[in-house]
Order: sequence, then C-alpha cells, then structure tokens
Amino acid sequence: MKLNEHGSNLRHALPLLLAATCSTDAEEFALDYRVKASYLLNLLRFIDWPHDVCDPHGQLNLSICGADGLDAYYALHDEPVGGRTLYVERIRDIGTPSTQKRHILVLGGDKPVQSIPIMRGLLTVGEADAFTARGGIVNLLLIGGRVRFEINEEMAKACDFVIDPKLSKLKVPAWYSANVR
Repeated sequence: MKLNEHGSNLRHALPLLLAATCSTDAEEFALDYRVKASYLLNLLRFIDWPHDVCDPHGQLNLSICGADGLDAYYALHDEPVGGRTLYVERIRDIGTPSTQKRHILVLGGDKPVQSIPIMRGLLTVGEADAFTARGGIVNLLLIGGRVRFEINEEMAKACDFVIDPKLSKLKVPAWYSANVR
C-alpha cells in the first residue's frame, strides 16, 4: 500500500521535475545572447581603438541593430573596458544617424545586411555566416552549442584597431567554423 502512495506522489512530481530541468527555446535563445554579450565584453579588453577616434579614458559607444535577443547587450551598459565605459543604445537601421559617434556596431543575424559599414574606429560585430568574409571584424558564432568567435584581422588593421596577439591565438580557425555547425 505504501509503495502505491509513493508511486502516486512520484507520478505527480515527475512532470514538475521534468519541467524544472527543461528549458524552452526562448530561454536558450536569451541565454545564447547573454553569453555572446559576455564574450564581446571580454574580447573588447584585447582591442585598442585609435586614440584620436576614441579617448582612452572616455566612453565606448555600442549600438545594437537587429533581433530582440540583442537586448542582452544592454547588460554591458556602464561596464568598464580598459579606462573606458560602455554606453549601449539600440538603433533601427545601420544607416540611422546616431546622436553619438559609434565605436561598436552589433548586427543581429536576423537583419539582412547588404553591406557592412567599414570605417576607421568602428568595430563591427555580427553573428551571421560569412560575416567576417563580407567585411565584418568580429563574428560571434554558436558552434556545437558553444559560443566561438572569428576575427577578420586584415579588416581590423585597415580600420586602425590594434588586437592583442593573445586574442588571435584563441579565435576559431576559418576551416573549423565552416565545417562544424
């Protein structure tokens, strides 16, 4: 008799336990963006802007354009990066004039971009296949359930960024990201 009572309790508790351990796609989606935002914050610590474009003790202006999930980047607002502080804003379109000069532009993979803006002192960050091949500087990818990054070092150099050599050693090789998804 006691076994049946425990069995009945277990039958009622099992769905609750399963629900507690399972996450929805929306939760995983939000987590992916929070992890990407965290990666970006760490990557920024290895990148130096031209001093005449961005004051070494001023503000880094980060604009986000694309999916609602990119709102996770708002968590970076007021975070310190070197001697600078991040300021985060959302823009509707990459052609939209900003009230402040942009230093970082994060483009969501949902936003079809015909051309990636290329200019001195603008770090472009994306999450789409071939983003770095099309002129983007940093691409944050989800590969095998983990966030990885690619860096277009030639474009970074052309835009006058100095990237710490330690960061280059950590990036995903192009052959890996193209073949493992």
